[in-house]
Amino acid sequence: MLCNEKRKTETTFLESSACLFCIIAFLLFLAGLEVELERLKGRLLLFVSIGFLLSLGLALLVGFALFLSGQVLSPLFIAIVLVATALGVIVPLLKDAGESDSSFGQLVIAGAMFAEFGSIIVLRVPIFLLALLLVRGVPTLLYRPLVGGRRSVVAGLLQATSLSFIVAATQIGLELHLITKATGAALVAAGLLSVLIFPIVALTLLRQSRDTMALAPEPVRESK
Repeated sequence: MLCNEKRKTETTFLESSACLFCIIAFLLFLAGLEVELERLKGRLLLFVSIGFLLSLGLALLVGFALFLSGQVLSPLFIAIVLVATALGVIVPLLKDAGESDSSFGQLVIAGAMFAEFGSIIVLRVPIFLLALLLVRGVPTLLYRPLVGGRRSVVAGLLQATSLSFIVAATQIGLELHLITKATGAALVAAGLLSVLIFPIVALTLLRQSRDTMALAPEPVRESK
């Protein structure tokens, strides 16, 4: 009976984690519709990255202060909660104010997206995300003689995108006691991040490749 209760608890934990990650994915999708990826580079990317790291550092300080005062048991968990941003509120507000396309609006939305991505990645996910990219992405380098280097990278990113099978396999692994709850949640989060990150990067590379080909000068034909 205790075994069944444990399985029920692990399944509920996984379902709750998956539900949370799906909600975050939906919010990030909404924000992604408003972010112009071409702008997310240079100084904007630098300031957003530094801002997130500073926010995470302050959140850790607050978390440890609460831990030392006996208010919380996990300072890292509190830090992850504090760095998150209400994307579902910010994006519609900026859009209604006519600022979603402005430099200010793009900065705020990009910063909020970094906070959401960062909070997920901190949850013990990077190793599984890199594993997906390694296992499914590296073999596509064999495509290079056929489609070129850039398109082989695009293929690798697309083939490394996975979520539905990971969720199903993780639940089976929990029921068979092959993985822990933390590992299951990390696997689902890695799958979610692969769906959010890899296709966007792949399509951006593909678009840049097309733009480069369109701007390339046509070869001069020699007259006979």
